[in-house]
Amino acid sequence: MSDALGKRLIRASAVLTLLVALIFGGMLYAISDLRDAGRQERRSERVIAASSAMQTLVLNLETSSRGYVITREDPFLEPWTRNVNDFAAQSATFAALVRSDPNQRRLESQIVTGVRSYIRDYSRPLVATARRDPSAAAAIVKTGEGRRRVDALRAQFGTLVDAERALAADQRAQADAAGHWATRAGVAGIIGSALLILVFALYLARAIVKPLRRMAVASGELTTYDRSVSGPEAGRNASLKRQNTALELQSDGLKAHQVTMEAHQVTMEAHQVTLERLVDINRALLDASVDGIRLVDLEGRTLLANSVIEHLTTAIFGISRYATLQEGSAIADRLTDPASYLATMETIAADPDCATRDDFELADIRRAFERHTGPVHDSSGELIGRIIVVREITAERDAARLKSELVATVSHELRTPLTGVLGFAELLMHHDLDDDTGRRYLQTIHSEAQRLTALVDDFLDVQKIEA
Repeated sequence: MSDALGKRLIRASAVLTLLVALIFGGMLYAISDLRDAGRQERRSERVIAASSAMQTLVLNLETSSRGYVITREDPFLEPWTRNVNDFAAQSATFAALVRSDPNQRRLESQIVTGVRSYIRDYSRPLVATARRDPSAAAAIVKTGEGRRRVDALRAQFGTLVDAERALAADQRAQADAAGHWATRAGVAGIIGSALLILVFALYLARAIVKPLRRMAVASGELTTYDRSVSGPEAGRNASLKRQNTALELQSDGLKAHQVTMEAHQVTMEAHQVTLERLVDINRALLDASVDGIRLVDLEGRTLLANSVIEHLTTAIFGISRYATLQEGSAIADRLTDPASYLATMETIAADPDCATRDDFELADIRRAFERHTGPVHDSSGELIGRIIVVREITAERDAARLKSELVATVSHELRTPLTGVLGFAELLMHHDLDDDTGRRYLQTIHSEAQRLTALVDDFLDVQKIEA
C-alpha cells in the first residue's frame, strides 16, 4: 500500500512541477521578447541622434564655407575644418548603428556617399578657390549647386529618420504588448501555482487518510473475531492475534507516518521551486528595465538590485557593488557639481521618508545621469527602506548642446547677409547709380536674401534636433 501511495505521490509531484515549469517558462519567454524590443527601441533612438548629428555636420559645412566665400574671414574656416575632420568618425558611428538593418544600411550608404561626394567635389574645391580667387568662388556659390546638394542630402536624412521613427514606434508597441503579456502571465502564474499546490495538498490528505481509515476498520473486525472464540486455546490465540494486530498497526502507522513525511517533503520542495521561480521572475523583470533600480534598507545596505545598476555602480561609478548608500557618496569627487549631489544625500539622511530627484554628471567621462529616490513601506505602512532609480541622460544633454550650437551658429550667420542687404539697399536709396551698377547691387541683395532664407530654414530645423 505504501509503495503504491509513494508512486502516486511521485507522479503527482512530477505533474505539479511540470505545470509550474510551463507557466514560468512562458513568462520568461515574454520577458525575453520585452528585452529584445527595448534594445531595438534604444538602437533606433541612437540612429536618429546620429542622423541628426550627421545632418548638422553637413549644414555647418555649407554655412561656414559660404560665410568664408562672402566675408573672406578665416574664423569661418574653423568650423568647416573641424566638421571635415569629424566626418570620418561620425560616418563610422552612423554605419555601426544601422548595420543590422539592410534597408537602413542601404540608405546610410547613400547618405555617406553623398556627403563624401559633397565634401570632395564641391566643398573642398570651393574653399580652395576662395583662397585663390574670391570672385570665382562667389560665382560658384551663386550657381546654387551647394544648396541643391545639401537639400538632396537633407531629403535622404528625412527618409532615414522617418523610417527609423516608424521602426521605433513599432518596437515600442511590441515592448508595451510584451510587458502587458508578461504582467498578466505573472499574475496568472502565481494564482495557478497556488491553486495547483492547494489541489496537491488535498490529494495528499485524501491519499493518507483513506488508508488509515481502512486500517481502523480492519482492526475493529479482528477485535470482534477474537471475542467470539472461547476457552484456553481461544485465549492464547486471541492474545497472539492481538499482539500480531498491534504490531501490524504499529508497522502500518510507521509506514503512514513515513509517507506523510515524504509527502510533506515533496510539498516543501514544490513550495521552494515556486519561490525560486518567483525570485527568477522578479529578477528578470528588473533586468528588463533600461533604468538602474536598487532597493536598500534603512541602513543603506542593498536588498535588491538589477543588472543595469550593478553595471553602472562598478564599471561607470567605480564603487563596490556592496557599498552602502552613504558610502556611494564617494562618487562626489568625480562630479561637475559635487555640492548638489551631497545636498541631496543630506536631505535623505535628515528625512528618510522624503522623495528626491536630482541629476549629476561625471566630469572625467562627460556622462550625465538622472536619479529618483523614494521611501518604501510594507503592507502595514512601516518604512522598510528606499528605492533608487538611475537613468542615463547623456543623449538628451547632447541633443540640447547640438540645439544650442545650431542656434549660436545661425544667429551669428544671420548678421552677414542682413548687413549686405541693408548696405546695398542704402546705396540704391541714396546714390544715383547707372543701370549696370544698380542691377549688380540688386543681384547682390537678391543673393543675400536667398542666403538669409536658407539660414532661417536651418534655424527652423531645431525641431528635428529636439526629436
